[in-house]
Amino acid sequence: MDTIKSINLIRAKTLLSPQMELLTQILLKVSLWALVALVGTGMVVGGTFFFLRARLNQVISTETQLSQVISQDVAKEGILITLKHQVTLTNSVLKSQKNIAKFLETLGTIVPASQLMGVSLADDNTVMLRIRATSIAQVISIVDALVKQSDGAAVRSPQLVSFSVGDAGIIDVVLLFRMIL
Repeated sequence: MDTIKSINLIRAKTLLSPQMELLTQILLKVSLWALVALVGTGMVVGGTFFFLRARLNQVISTETQLSQVISQDVAKEGILITLKHQVTLTNSVLKSQKNIAKFLETLGTIVPASQLMGVSLADDNTVMLRIRATSIAQVISIVDALVKQSDGAAVRSPQLVSFSVGDAGIIDVVLLFRMIL
């Protein structure tokens, strides 16, 4: 049988000088420490990345929840702002309104409702009454009640503006006075 015989001319281990041997050991240790430092740094960076990613996800979910709460409260806030505006307007209207309870009470003592045809109250508290009576006695009674109210300081400056007698004996009277409210 033919066998091939070979000769290995490369030495299994090369001989190095002691300085090179020392340098090789130092490089081996340095490369080992560099590898450990690289792996450790990678682990720290990876851990930091996962921590920051988890924190980011938590902040994003909190932001989403708060955005939903805000969007739900926008309608309520709009209603409250509208209500506040309406209350402000209502207060300004109420401040400008006059209390006419005293006016109605005084009017009831002057003229019976059945004889009252029309009433107007101006901004300066001037009152104009249109009265329809069936007799002169009724007119005298109304004028007398108006004069008594004038003496009592409920009304001022009573005036007879118009007095007319119709065909059927119906008397139309227009009185003007200033109300003290």
